[in-house]
Amino acid sequence: METSDYKEKDIVFALIEEFEHSKEKPNRPALIILKKEENNFLVCGFSHNEWKKAKNIKISNDSLKWGKLFAGASFINISKPKNIPINNIDYKIGEIEQEVYDIILIELSKPKKLRKNLTVIVKHITD
Repeated sequence: METSDYKEKDIVFALIEEFEHSKEKPNRPALIILKKEENNFLVCGFSHNEWKKAKNIKISNDSLKWGKLFAGASFINISKPKNIPINNIDYKIGEIEQEVYDIILIELSKPKKLRKNLTVIVKHITD
């Protein structure tokens, strides 16, 4: 299924507070967008460098790199053939207002310390 076929109510917003991104940048936070499809989840991830710049970024579906997270799995593949362990995950279901979307806006509220209380707001962009 194409990403543009998803309804906004099917999107699960998730924040990984801690994960081992790489040997050079361990335990850095990352934002992922999960879209539920039956018992599977489609996953989009940001690298550490992308996360540092993730303030008011407009993202099109075509630019997202998708992988799959199976329900109950302890590892995910994001954009590289490398498994990233999930230590802590918090999510909520978004509400639907429009049938489909092409572009979403991610606003990341960054605290002084990058470990806790990161707020993620996803909005539908309308002309």
